[in-house]
Amino acid sequence: MTITTLSASTVALAIATVFGALALLLSFPVQHAEAASMTFSSNTTITTDQTIGPGEIWTVNPGVTLTIQSDVTIINRGTINNGGTINNSGGTINNDGTMNNSGGTINNKGTINNVASINNNSGGTINNKGTIQNDGTIINSSGGELNNSGTITIDAGYINNSGTINNNTGGTIDNNGDIDNSGTINNSGLFNNPDGATINNIGTFNNKCGGKFRNLGTFTGNPVNYEICFCGKPMSAYKVIDGTNGNDNLVGSSENDLIRGFGGNDRIDGMNGDDCLLGGTGNDYITGGGGNDIMEGGSGADKLFGNTDNDTIYGGTGDDVIAGGSGSDKLFGNTGNDLIRGNDGNDSLWGGTENDSLDGGAGTDTGYGGADTDSCVNVETAIDCEL
Repeated sequence: MTITTLSASTVALAIATVFGALALLLSFPVQHAEAASMTFSSNTTITTDQTIGPGEIWTVNPGVTLTIQSDVTIINRGTINNGGTINNSGGTINNDGTMNNSGGTINNKGTINNVASINNNSGGTINNKGTIQNDGTIINSSGGELNNSGTITIDAGYINNSGTINNNTGGTIDNNGDIDNSGTINNSGLFNNPDGATINNIGTFNNKCGGKFRNLGTFTGNPVNYEICFCGKPMSAYKVIDGTNGNDNLVGSSENDLIRGFGGNDRIDGMNGDDCLLGGTGNDYITGGGGNDIMEGGSGADKLFGNTDNDTIYGGTGDDVIAGGSGSDKLFGNTGNDLIRGNDGNDSLWGGTENDSLDGGAGTDTGYGGADTDSCVNVETAIDCEL
């Protein structure tokens, strides 16, 4: 065996080399799995899952768009400060920290699960077309706006609103928790407040035309303002023409008219536009003219004619004569012995109660006779038609 003896200088050089390499290694930081604090100063798309750890902050500057790609999950245990735009294009944000929207916009088409705090501050807008599951706290401050066309569910959570919440047509808010409203809530969709849930309304709650507010829980404070609908639209959507309790001759315009005959035997002509024509009591004669009209005869033996386009006609009580004209019409006799004719177009005819006569005319038509003994001719599909 040969033994090599190292000089003292060689040993010293080797030790120095080892310690130098170790110092060089320790000079590089370890990259954690969590996303470090970041400031977004240019448009950025997140394409992989990210975790914002406690104490870490993501900041989206004004004028900058941060896009979360579909199927990407962001877990926030720190803070997200948004002054620009965050587009959640179908991903998931699990918020166990704080989200501050200050003068920015959050567009959610995916899912936001909140178990901590979301603050929509003055000038901030949240547009939800996806799902927000709130088991934490959402504060919509004065000057903030929350627009919902998707689904917002409050289970163990809480919403404090001093700004504006718009639940749009097609949107659903299911409140199983608590809502304090000192601002404005406009409901044009479905708003559920079931047993065990609470809404404290010291602000304004407007249930818009077409909106449904179902309250089985606790509702305190100012009452709900219910907007009156005419043919599915608010009065502000029409040019209003009113008759009297006498026999009136009422003629519409080229605009969308709301014409109300009230009492008496009235003659109503909607002319052009998508009109709402209401006969009221008495034996009325109503023609729709051009446009997609909705007509209701009311009580009495009425005559209703749709003329052109796609009309919806309700006879009401009494023995009515109803004709659709051209277009694909929906014709309802309701009560009474009614005579209903579709004429041109692909029409649907409903007799209602008593003995009705249904004639589809030209086109591909469906006749629903309803109760009692009904006659259906020139219809390709006949249901509950005895003759």
